[in-house]
Amino acid sequence: MSKTSFINVDLELSSYESLSSAVDELADRLVLLQNRFEDGEYFLSFECVFNGTDANSVIEEFLRLIDLLIPLAKEKLLNSHRKVLDIGYVSGEECVIKNVLAGANLAKVAMYGFDIYITVYPLDEAHV
Repeated sequence: MSKTSFINVDLELSSYESLSSAVDELADRLVLLQNRFEDGEYFLSFECVFNGTDANSVIEEFLRLIDLLIPLAKEKLLNSHRKVLDIGYVSGEECVIKNVLAGANLAKVAMYGFDIYITVYPLDEAHV
């Protein structure tokens, strides 16, 4: 039997301005999943290198890294028209999972204009 489990949080951004300054600063601290320009729009996504055991700790790390950006990079990142923290879980055959998102982190997420997505992935047939 497999348990429902937390995977990670992805930071996803879409902007009409280049986000290269954020990429330059975050590339050593995060795993760059996507960096592309398509139809006049920049798409950027990162996964946290810090492998926290819950969504709150990973979101807290993302927020800490954003706060460490130089002002220009932080401004461009926060001016993105789509800012998402996507929390990923893998579904399981047993176990209810609860992750608390701390009020202080939620307040900062809201202040920065991030949306929170929750993605639940199906069990991989190979693991059943």
